[in-house]
Amino acid sequence: MFHWKKSITLIALVSCSNSFALSTTDLTQGVTPENLIAEFIDTSKSGVTFSDIKYQGANSAIGLFQGGLDDGLGIEEGIMLSSGRISNAIGPNKCYKTTTVYKLPGDESLDALGGSTHDAAVLEFDFVPKGDSLEFNYVFASEEYIEWTTSKFNDVFGFFLDGQNIALIPNTTTPVAINSIHSTPWSEENPSLYRDNNYPFPWTIKEYNKAACQAGTETPFKTEFDGFTTVLTASATVIPDQTYHLKLVVADRGDYSLDSAVFIQGKSFTTVKNTKKKRCKLHAVHDEGLNDSQLFVVDIETQTVSDGPQYLRYDLEAFDAAPVDKSLYAASGKDSEFGPGIIFQIDLQGQLTSLDHIFFEDNTQITDISGLSFNPDTGILWGWAQKQGLFRLDVDNLPNAKAQLKWPSTITVEDLSWNLNSTALYLAQQHNILRYDGINVEQFCALPNGAKIEALETTDEDALLLAIDGDDVVYELDLAQTTQGGDCVIEPAPNIPATSYEDMEGMAWVCIYE
Repeated sequence: MFHWKKSITLIALVSCSNSFALSTTDLTQGVTPENLIAEFIDTSKSGVTFSDIKYQGANSAIGLFQGGLDDGLGIEEGIMLSSGRISNAIGPNKCYKTTTVYKLPGDESLDALGGSTHDAAVLEFDFVPKGDSLEFNYVFASEEYIEWTTSKFNDVFGFFLDGQNIALIPNTTTPVAINSIHSTPWSEENPSLYRDNNYPFPWTIKEYNKAACQAGTETPFKTEFDGFTTVLTASATVIPDQTYHLKLVVADRGDYSLDSAVFIQGKSFTTVKNTKKKRCKLHAVHDEGLNDSQLFVVDIETQTVSDGPQYLRYDLEAFDAAPVDKSLYAASGKDSEFGPGIIFQIDLQGQLTSLDHIFFEDNTQITDISGLSFNPDTGILWGWAQKQGLFRLDVDNLPNAKAQLKWPSTITVEDLSWNLNSTALYLAQQHNILRYDGINVEQFCALPNGAKIEALETTDEDALLLAIDGDDVVYELDLAQTTQGGDCVIEPAPNIPATSYEDMEGMAWVCIYE
C-alpha cells in the first residue's frame, strides 16, 4: 500500500472563505516569518526580544489562522505549521485522507524522536526572556487519526528549546504525537486529551487505496482534521536575560502522506517571573482502631506533623490526591459502618463527601478498597479491591461511572502508586512491592526483614515512599540501588520526621505554589 505522510512544524492561517469559521493565510499570500513571530509573542507584555528568524519548508505549509474556536479547536487565532497546506485544515471534514505531498526533507530533531520524517515545516528563532518561566498554548491535529494510529506512520512535531523538546504530554517526558494521544476501537492513550472528528473510512487496505470519500458525511467538529488534541501548554524554566533558541517543527513520519498540523495560540508566548514558592505536604490516614481513621499532615518545609480530623467508624483504607486540583480522595474498607467500597472526596476543611458505592461494569459491587492512585497522565483513578483485583475509575463521572477491572486477582494488596511518567504502577503486597506496566504484574522487590508494607506514595520528584506496619517512620525506596526481583533498598525519607503514627493506611503527596 502506498501511504502518504507529511511533516509538521507550525500551523498557519489560511485566507480562504467558506461557511465555516477557520481561515488561513500562508507565506504565498504575503505573510512573512517575521509576521508569524510577531503574532506568536506579545512583546509589549512579556518584554521578550527575538532575533535571527528562519523558516525552512513549503511556503504554503505555514502561516496564520483565525476562527479556530468555532471549529472546536479551542484556540481562536495564531500561527500554524503543517506537513501539508495549512488551507487543508478548513472544513467541513471532506475526506479521511486529505494530503499534500511536497517531497521535501524531514527534520533531524524529529528523526531523533523515533523514525525518519519528511515534508518538515520548521520555524526557528532566538529570544531573550525577562522572566524565569516560559509557556505557550497549542493544539496538534492530524489526518492520520484514527486509521493509522499505533502504526509506524506516526506524524510528529516538536518545540525544541536549545535542542530539548518541550511539546510533552502533561507531567511526563513523553512527546505529544499520534500514538501517544488517541482513542480508537483498538487502542487508547491519554484519551482525555483527545478530540475525535473521525471521517468514515474503509477498514480494508484495498478499499482504502481505491475508495473515494463519502461526500456530505458530518463529523462532530468543523475542521478537516480527523482528530486533534485538547489545548495543551508547552512550558520550561529559563534564565532571565540569557539567549535561547526555539525551533517549532512538524513533519510526516514514514512517508509523505496525510496532513498533520500544530495550531499555536497567538500572543500566548510569555515569560514571567515566578514569585510563588512551592510548598509540599504529605497527607496521610492512620488506622486508629478497627474502623476509626485519623488524618494527619507532614509539612516538608518545617518538618512538623499536625493532626487533622478523625473519622469514626469510616474505616478509610485508601488515600490519594488528584494530580491537577490536588483535591483529596479516600475509600472505605470492609469494616466501615457506612458501607464498604465507597469513594469519598475531602475538602480543605476535612469535610467528607460521599461519591457513592463503586460497581464494576458487570454491576458487581466493590466491597473493600485498600489502595488508590491517580494516573498523572490521564487523571483516571486506579484502585485495588481486595479479593477482586486492580481497577480504574473516572471519578469525574461519579456517581454514574463504573469501574473497569484491569487485572483480576485475589491476592492481598495494601496500597498502590503510579510513578510520574505513568510507566509503572507499584503495588504493596505484604512485604513485597509489585510493578504493573499496563500489561503484566511482576515482582519488583521484597523487604529483607519481611515487614508488612501498608502504604505507598510517589513524590513530585518521582521518589517512592512507603510506610511499614508498626513503624512511625516514612521510608524512601532507593530505585537506583534496588534491582528487579531483589531486596528493596530503603532508607528514612529525607525531611519527613517520625510521625508517632504506626499504622498508615494511605498517603497523598501534595505540592502547591503559594
